[in-house]
Amino acid sequence: AVTNYLKYSENIGFNGWSVRSGTTATANQEAPNGSNTATLITHSSGDGYVWRNDAGFTSGGDFVLSVYAKRISGTPTLSPNMWLGTSAGASTDSGTAVTDEWVRYDFDLTRQYAAGEQDYGFRVKDGSVLLWGAQLEQSSTVGEYVKTTSTINSAPRFDHDPETGESLGLLVEEQRTNLCL
Repeated sequence: AVTNYLKYSENIGFNGWSVRSGTTATANQEAPNGSNTATLITHSSGDGYVWRNDAGFTSGGDFVLSVYAKRISGTPTLSPNMWLGTSAGASTDSGTAVTDEWVRYDFDLTRQYAAGEQDYGFRVKDGSVLLWGAQLEQSSTVGEYVKTTSTINSAPRFDHDPETGESLGLLVEEQRTNLCL
């Protein structure tokens, strides 16, 4: 099952999300799912960061960070941002151009993580974008989006017909043991 470690995934900029000075967050904007749960992030000066400080990983591994984004004005770029304990881990990514359509952008964060304080979020530069559906998962690839509120959330896996895409129901896999050494 996919687990989203970012709380309030549809309230970016609010409910424990921090916004750097020179950047503003405006809630209740139209989201790709038809709700009004996206956030307008406008970068006017400075670094353009919006982040959370509560993932609390204590071990390394594969991680992927993702968010849905849509350009509103300017020529905005989007990149991942992370701060790991007392060591700098901020993004060295130069940024990906954000388009006029809703797109899910994902960033591979595979690296070793230190115990303690960890911030995860996004850097928006040179314009305004709508952000919605932030997700941080311990995986090497991006999984299906899982909404969170005040706690992290996992979603069950469903099986689908490979030809029609029709849902076949909950995917229940029996326990197995690898006998190869």
